[in-house]
This record gives sequence, C-alpha cells and structure tokens, in this order.
Amino acid sequence: HYRRETPRTEVFPLADLERVNISVAFNDDFGTVAIHDQFGSFLAKNAFEAAKKDYSERSYKNSETTKSAGLGLHGIASSGVGLLISCKPGKATEAVIAFPFFKTYKETKTSFRSFSFNV
Repeated sequence: HYRRETPRTEVFPLADLERVNISVAFNDDFGTVAIHDQFGSFLAKNAFEAAKKDYSERSYKNSETTKSAGLGLHGIASSGVGLLISCKPGKATEAVIAFPFFKTYKETKTSFRSFSFNV
C-alpha cells in the first residue's frame, strides 16, 4: 500500500519483508502460479468488492489519485481459472492460480473453476 504512488516504471529493490516468492509449475495439460508475500495485508472485504466489479456499463478507469491498478480479481474469476488467496493477517499472503491449457475460448466458459478466500 505504501508504493501506490510509486510510478510503475521505477525500479527498486525488494528487501527484507518486501521479498516476494513466486513458484510456477506446469505440464502438458495444466499450470499453476503461486505468489507469496510477507505482509499479510490482504483484506477479504476489499477482495469481495474487487471481484464483483461489473464493467459492462462503463469501462475500467484507473484511479487518478494513485499510479496503481486493482488486483484484477473480476477478470480472474471470470476467465476459467481456479484462484485461492490465503492470508494470515500481519504475517503472509499467498495467492495460487491454477489453470488448464484450453484448446478453445469456449472451453474457458464450460470448465470447472473455483474462487476461494481464506483470511
């Protein structure tokens, strides 16, 4: 949250608690990406708000007061992937996205998907 005003083009080191671990695993049919931070600042109430966004009536607009964007949870939830976000407040947050490799766009709409928060 304290980097919201930082331009996205700025390069800075991630040290100490700012270090983020990323794990990627895949085979011919399936892939997963896991991201783990050491902040534990993820709030379920904000996630539910972000996940329910419906931009069919108006286009998404970046906030004029910050240089950051949202988490993209609405797009993730509607894209045919599985998402799990787990947070231990003040300690760590981990997000795992799991997805099959689809052959057609239609498969993304008919496949099994899950969306879970554990805070």
